[in-house]
Amino acid sequence: MTMNSYRVQFCLGSLVLMLLSFALFWPTLIEMEAIWRSTDTYMHCYFIVPMALYMMWKQKEQWAGLTPEPALLPLLLMPPVLLLWLSAYAIDVDFASHIAQVVFIQLLLWHLLGNRITKVIRFPLAFMIFAAPFGESLTPILQEVTADMSVALVRLVDIPVYREGLYLHTPVSIFEVAEACSGLNFLISSAVISLLFSFLYFTSLQKKIIFLMFVLVLAIVANGIRAFLLIYIGEKTNMAWGFGADHYYYGWAVFGITMLISFRIGEHFADSMPGYSAVNVQNTMKEAVSARPRASKVLPFLTMILLLGVYPLRILLPETVKPAVPAAVFELAEFKTLEKNRLGTTFQDGIRRSSLFNDQGIELVAADYAVRQDDGDLITWHNRVFDHQQWTILQEAKAGNWDDNVQYLQLTDRQGERMTVLFWYQVGDIRTANKALIKLLQLKAILLHEPVDAGVRVYSISGREFETGQNILEQYRINYL
Repeated sequence: MTMNSYRVQFCLGSLVLMLLSFALFWPTLIEMEAIWRSTDTYMHCYFIVPMALYMMWKQKEQWAGLTPEPALLPLLLMPPVLLLWLSAYAIDVDFASHIAQVVFIQLLLWHLLGNRITKVIRFPLAFMIFAAPFGESLTPILQEVTADMSVALVRLVDIPVYREGLYLHTPVSIFEVAEACSGLNFLISSAVISLLFSFLYFTSLQKKIIFLMFVLVLAIVANGIRAFLLIYIGEKTNMAWGFGADHYYYGWAVFGITMLISFRIGEHFADSMPGYSAVNVQNTMKEAVSARPRASKVLPFLTMILLLGVYPLRILLPETVKPAVPAAVFELAEFKTLEKNRLGTTFQDGIRRSSLFNDQGIELVAADYAVRQDDGDLITWHNRVFDHQQWTILQEAKAGNWDDNVQYLQLTDRQGERMTVLFWYQVGDIRTANKALIKLLQLKAILLHEPVDAGVRVYSISGREFETGQNILEQYRINYL
């Protein structure tokens, strides 16, 4: 086989495998793009693949003369990654399915290009993981860090402040460290840009890691300073400045300054990049062309069989059609129908739902879901026990054991109203506030074809001390499971 014919065969085979992969992962790709489009936090994901390709192009002198030879190791890693993706896709764990899908594409490229080329482009290939939208779980932690820093800095300039959850009370106003104030988009964008900078300016892996850690810490600190400045400006101008459109201008200004400082510091420690002369490249190409391609037809064929074997498993996953209007979970004699509860509880995309209240001020939201639906899922980002824009958590408590437990919350809003909440999720007879356990139980029910539903129960009462509220709601939990 001549080198030209081998390259044509390689390109055609790679195209077929990539198309099969896209066909298999199409629902996940659509979900990922919808997230990119709908939230500012992940708008950068549109640029990850072009940035990775740019990095690979910058390294072309190192890999241009190498011949792609399919590698075995990534093929061995593909089945567990596909199993993870299929399991996550079946129970709508978007984070895991998105990560697994991107990792599989990375493994496929490694498999097709071979070890020698992959070794050259390993950094941009690993960089592609940022195409998966992840990091939402860091939001509550970042909110707490931002609130802690803001309180410390506000007190440092002698402004009285009282913290209640994520609400900061000052003489002029009440400030909330909302999810948008967590700085997650700031943190992720800083990570992406710092990695690109590291690729362009550092050859040492140690320097790349140190610079990335430095930028991430600086981004967190800068976001805390940004939040403090907004509070300070609002306090000193009696809320005339610092909020509205200029709120975002200040954010972008702090981000720009942070990146400028990072780059200026990074430039002082930049490495001299190795050069690749035309003679060296030509010698490498001659060596590659004169060598008989060792690539086997067997490995890409096995990859094709693997993809074709998983595709029908995805198609045949059991699925319940969600009704246009959910039926009632139940009706209770002393309860009346409630259109919208004070908590802002969602869970509206299930197969059954009831929102009720009684004369004692108890509100109840109950919703049931199939373990797998054509649209919607019990545990998902838009299904929330309470509206996080309206309420913040003051206290938490759990009761029960691993397979029968509930969670209590004490919430407060800007006006100081307090509510005690009792909630749990359930699959079959197992009740728990642990979302991860619920997902595993859903997967088990799907694999074993168990005829069970999943659900959530949320009780709430206002104007009570936490312990008193817990005792009252506990009685209703016992009477109305």
